[in-house]
Amino acid sequence: MAKLRKFLTQTDWVWYEVELTDEQLLQYKKYGDDWEGFDELDWEFVRDKPASDEVEYTLIPDEHDAYLRKNGTSGVL
Repeated sequence: MAKLRKFLTQTDWVWYEVELTDEQLLQYKKYGDDWEGFDELDWEFVRDKPASDEVEYTLIPDEHDAYLRKNGTSGVL
């Protein structure tokens, strides 16, 4: 029996904010995105926006259908 595969890619946008102390601000300015303090911050949810999904469908024929096509019957008996 043939199968149909559905591949779904979902993207969500989520915004968080946090207030930095003076020391945290200095560390962030010094290290930028390489700063190791991000996980220690108490992030607060600001908003989110669900995005549209991308969906791709693929037909997966069964072995019998492949055998019939290979032998010239095109899957028709």
